[in-house]
Amino acid sequence: MRRVALVLAALLAGAAAGADTLTLTLSGAIDRALAEGTASKIAALGVEEARIAAARAKSALNPRVDAVVSDVNQSLNLKTFGLTFPGVPAIVPPFNVFDAHVAASMNVIDLAARRRVAAARQQVRVSESEREQSDADVAAAVA
Repeated sequence: MRRVALVLAALLAGAAAGADTLTLTLSGAIDRALAEGTASKIAALGVEEARIAAARAKSALNPRVDAVVSDVNQSLNLKTFGLTFPGVPAIVPPFNVFDAHVAASMNVIDLAARRRVAAARQQVRVSESEREQSDADVAAAVA
Protein backbone atom coordinates (compact mmCIF):
# COMPACT_ATOMS: atom_id res chain seq x y z
CA MET A 1 0.00 0.00 0.00
CA ARG A 2 2.82 2.31 0.82
CA ARG A 3 4.45 1.53 -2.53
CA VAL A 4 1.29 2.40 -4.40
CA ALA A 5 1.06 5.70 -2.55
CA LEU A 6 4.68 6.52 -3.44
CA VAL A 7 4.13 5.64 -7.10
CA LEU A 8 0.93 7.65 -7.20
CA ALA A 9 2.69 10.64 -5.54
CA ALA A 10 5.52 10.38 -8.06
CA LEU A 11 3.08 10.32 -10.97
CA LEU A 12 1.20 13.32 -9.63
CA ALA A 13 4.45 15.21 -9.05
CA GLY A 14 5.57 14.35 -12.59
CA ALA A 15 2.25 15.55 -14.03
CA ALA A 16 2.49 18.78 -12.05
CA ALA A 17 6.08 19.29 -13.17
CA GLY A 18 5.08 18.57 -16.76
CA ALA A 19 2.69 21.52 -16.69
CA ASP A 20 5.63 23.83 -15.89
CA THR A 21 8.05 22.23 -18.33
CA LEU A 22 9.48 24.54 -20.96
CA THR A 23 10.22 23.01 -24.33
CA LEU A 24 13.19 24.58 -26.08
CA THR A 25 14.94 24.00 -29.34
CA LEU A 26 18.73 24.20 -29.44
CA SER A 27 18.67 27.61 -31.11
CA GLY A 28 16.02 28.79 -28.63
CA ALA A 29 18.15 27.67 -25.70
CA ILE A 30 21.21 29.42 -27.12
CA ASP A 31 19.24 32.61 -27.77
CA ARG A 32 17.85 32.55 -24.25
CA ALA A 33 21.30 31.99 -22.73
CA LEU A 34 22.74 34.87 -24.76
CA ALA A 35 19.87 37.20 -23.84
CA GLU A 36 19.62 36.34 -20.14
CA GLY A 37 23.01 34.84 -19.27
CA THR A 38 25.35 36.57 -16.86
CA ALA A 39 28.45 36.11 -19.01
CA SER A 40 26.77 37.76 -22.00
CA LYS A 41 25.51 40.66 -19.91
CA ILE A 42 28.95 41.23 -18.40
CA ALA A 43 30.56 41.18 -21.84
CA ALA A 44 27.98 43.66 -23.17
CA LEU A 45 28.63 45.96 -20.21
CA GLY A 46 32.36 45.76 -20.96
CA VAL A 47 31.71 46.94 -24.51
CA GLU A 48 29.52 49.80 -23.26
CA GLU A 49 32.17 50.82 -20.72
CA ALA A 50 34.84 50.87 -23.45
CA ARG A 51 32.61 53.04 -25.67
CA ILE A 52 32.07 55.51 -22.83
CA ALA A 53 35.82 55.67 -22.18
CA ALA A 54 36.41 56.33 -25.90
CA ALA A 55 33.88 59.16 -25.90
CA ARG A 56 35.52 60.65 -22.80
CA ALA A 57 38.96 60.47 -24.43
CA LYS A 58 37.60 62.10 -27.60
CA SER A 59 36.10 64.96 -25.59
CA ALA A 60 39.65 66.17 -24.80
CA LEU A 61 40.02 67.09 -28.48
CA ASN A 62 36.82 69.16 -28.58
CA PRO A 63 36.94 72.95 -28.28
CA ARG A 64 36.12 74.40 -24.88
CA VAL A 65 33.90 77.45 -24.33
CA ASP A 66 33.47 79.11 -20.95
CA ALA A 67 31.05 81.94 -20.19
CA VAL A 68 30.88 84.00 -17.01
CA VAL A 69 28.27 86.60 -16.12
CA SER A 70 28.21 88.55 -12.88
CA ASP A 71 26.26 91.51 -11.55
CA VAL A 72 27.41 93.14 -8.32
CA ASN A 73 25.92 96.02 -6.34
CA GLN A 74 28.55 97.55 -4.07
CA SER A 75 29.62 100.67 -2.28
CA LEU A 76 33.18 101.73 -1.50
CA ASN A 77 34.91 103.46 1.37
CA LEU A 78 37.64 105.48 -0.34
CA LYS A 79 39.59 105.88 2.92
CA THR A 80 40.31 102.13 2.92
CA PHE A 81 42.26 102.69 -0.30
CA GLY A 82 44.01 105.76 1.10
CA LEU A 83 42.08 108.11 -1.16
CA THR A 84 40.64 111.37 0.06
CA PHE A 85 39.42 114.08 -2.27
CA PRO A 86 38.22 117.49 -1.15
CA GLY A 87 34.49 117.83 -1.70
CA VAL A 88 34.02 114.08 -2.37
CA PRO A 89 32.42 111.99 0.37
CA ALA A 90 34.60 109.20 1.77
CA ILE A 91 31.88 106.58 1.13
CA VAL A 92 30.75 106.18 -2.47
CA PRO A 93 27.03 105.38 -2.70
CA PRO A 94 25.97 101.94 -4.04
CA PHE A 95 26.61 101.30 -7.72
CA ASN A 96 26.25 98.31 -10.04
CA VAL A 97 29.07 96.52 -11.82
CA PHE A 98 28.04 94.15 -14.62
CA ASP A 99 30.63 91.81 -16.14
CA ALA A 100 30.13 89.27 -18.91
CA HIS A 101 32.84 87.52 -20.87
CA VAL A 102 33.31 84.43 -22.99
CA ALA A 103 36.52 82.47 -23.41
CA ALA A 104 37.17 79.77 -25.99
CA SER A 105 40.13 77.44 -26.24
CA MET A 106 41.15 74.47 -28.34
CA ASN A 107 44.17 72.23 -28.49
CA VAL A 108 45.43 72.45 -32.05
CA ILE A 109 48.07 69.76 -31.74
CA ASP A 110 47.81 67.33 -28.85
CA LEU A 111 49.50 64.10 -29.84
CA ALA A 112 49.02 62.51 -26.43
CA ALA A 113 45.25 63.11 -26.56
CA ARG A 114 45.07 61.69 -30.08
CA ARG A 115 46.94 58.58 -28.94
CA ARG A 116 44.57 58.19 -25.99
CA VAL A 117 41.63 58.37 -28.42
CA ALA A 118 43.22 55.75 -30.67
CA ALA A 119 43.91 53.49 -27.68
CA ALA A 120 40.33 53.88 -26.45
CA ARG A 121 38.96 53.00 -29.88
CA GLN A 122 41.18 49.93 -29.96
CA GLN A 123 39.86 48.96 -26.53
CA VAL A 124 36.32 49.14 -27.93
CA ARG A 125 37.34 46.68 -30.66
CA VAL A 126 38.95 44.40 -28.07
CA SER A 127 35.83 44.49 -25.89
CA GLU A 128 33.63 43.67 -28.87
CA SER A 129 35.88 40.72 -29.72
CA GLU A 130 35.75 39.55 -26.11
CA ARG A 131 31.95 39.78 -26.21
CA GLU A 132 31.84 37.73 -29.41
CA GLN A 133 34.13 35.13 -27.81
CA SER A 134 31.96 35.09 -24.68
CA ASP A 135 28.85 34.57 -26.81
CA ALA A 136 30.57 31.74 -28.66
CA ASP A 137 31.59 30.13 -25.34
CA VAL A 138 28.04 30.43 -23.99
CA ALA A 139 26.60 28.94 -27.18
CA ALA A 140 29.08 26.06 -27.02
CA ALA A 141 28.30 25.39 -23.36
CA VAL A 142 24.55 25.38 -24.04
CA ALA A 143 24.94 23.13 -27.07
